[in-house]
Amino acid sequence: MPPEEIKRTDRGLFVIVSRNEEKTIALILIRINEVKLIRNIEKEVIIVNDCSSDNTEAVVQNYISNTPDLTINYFKYIKHDVNQGKGAAIHTGIAAFYGKLFGIYI
Repeated sequence: MPPEEIKRTDRGLFVIVSRNEEKTIALILIRINEVKLIRNIEKEVIIVNDCSSDNTEAVVQNYISNTPDLTINYFKYIKHDVNQGKGAAIHTGIAAFYGKLFGIYI
């Protein structure tokens, strides 16, 4: 479905740029999960893995699979096969977002 046909809903966007963040990414996700947005706005987390060589991806998958009280409504995980830098990773995350509201966590 082209983006023009998707109904944009109110969502708070959190773009997480990660490169070798296996030790910290779960803590970031825990903090985002704890946040309660005004008017019960839904949370969308887009993680852009900028060519990590550690276990960042496994830590993210483990968190999503094993968090019973997950309050994050939408997850997207995007992996760059080649390191493109923080700016490119931010642009990748923003381009993948279809909601109406906007905020960034880097």
